Amino acid sequence: MPTRAKLADGMAGTSDRRSFLASLAACSLVAGVAGRSRAAEPLRLGLIGLGNSGRRLLQVARGQQGVEVVALCDVDKSRLAECAGTLARPCAQFVDYRELLETADLQGVILATPDHWHAPIGLAALHSGHDLYVETPLALTVTEGREIVDAATRLGRVVQVGNSHRGAAPIRTAVELIRSGRLGKIETVRAWCTGGESAAPVPDQAPPADLDWDRWLGPAPEVPYNPQRAHRHWRFYWDYGGGLLAEQGSRLLDLVHWATGLSAPLNVQARATYDLANAYETPTSLDVTYEYPGFHLSWSQNSWRGKPETPDGLVFIGSRGRLYLEHNNYQIQPEGLAIDPIGPGDFELPRPAGHFEEWVDCLRSREQPSADVASGHAAATTAHLGNLAARLQRTLTWSAADERFVNDPAADRWLSRPTRAPYDR
Repeated sequence: MPTRAKLADGMAGTSDRRSFLASLAACSLVAGVAGRSRAAEPLRLGLIGLGNSGRRLLQVARGQQGVEVVALCDVDKSRLAECAGTLARPCAQFVDYRELLETADLQGVILATPDHWHAPIGLAALHSGHDLYVETPLALTVTEGREIVDAATRLGRVVQVGNSHRGAAPIRTAVELIRSGRLGKIETVRAWCTGGESAAPVPDQAPPADLDWDRWLGPAPEVPYNPQRAHRHWRFYWDYGGGLLAEQGSRLLDLVHWATGLSAPLNVQARATYDLANAYETPTSLDVTYEYPGFHLSWSQNSWRGKPETPDGLVFIGSRGRLYLEHNNYQIQPEGLAIDPIGPGDFELPRPAGHFEEWVDCLRSREQPSADVASGHAAATTAHLGNLAARLQRTLTWSAADERFVNDPAADRWLSRPTRAPYDR
């Protein structure tokens, strides 16, 4: 039996423990309030690139609760001033993206420049400690895309690629139906897109006073300013983009990967048509056929293989039926294949509030979004392979594990590009 002294010691110990626990609870409450306060503070974002995509993303970000765009960057000062004027509060403005990345207390960076700048700026953002939203395609080349994936993974950054179809609830339902086997075995997938612009050449000229043309070119070869190259037309020149297949095609190819659970073709062949009088370099029409394990995927640009009333879309053809995906909606044939709701044992996806909203949520939770950097790289790579097959005019066999062509060093040289000093990182 314990002595009275020991009982007193025990009571004193209990009192001490109670005081300690009370203090701990108080500290936890204070920490919890501070944590909630920090969580309630708006996320401070910077946006680089204020063309059409950048302006659209700026509008989306402005409409988000708990988000504040505090820094903008563009090499065109007129665009910079115009976009800054749409914000409720004054923001920092930069022509040099490196100065934006040095902005204190910046939680994330939105990257909407032309494609040839995605890797240099994206990698700099990741290495400077920023999470990243990057428009499609992830990068201009396969090698650059792999560099972004590896850096994001190694550094633990949250990266979302602008494959915004993934945020639409009807698209998620369509993916669930396909992955749950409602169409039976997928045999063929067709993707189509109209477009492929043409324009008459115009003479080179002096750049506008507000545009830093050398910085716009950045890592691309030095050429005189031409209005056909700058701003919205840049994607039709190989030094800056990959035409419609890299832009719109990478979004549709991403949905094919998501719906089938596969992420790379085995081989690819293509046929392209060029307008010799066109100022632009990319094809005006393009047919690409990809062989995947178990099915074939075709991409048709200005050569109808889809539905004539829709400018772009996908159709999945299975042993039991088909499903059309277009404009963030779907149609299944026969309709009875979708009568039974997705249930236990089926493939099921969560429903975020939206694509950009998912990225914002992930900035706080530190989870990776559904349109993550790996899926974005896979989609962009598949688009690049189609363009390379067209440019090399032969069938290419692909090793996804090595990210190299099989026994084809001549084709491998096209997976990267030389970059111009002093913009070569």
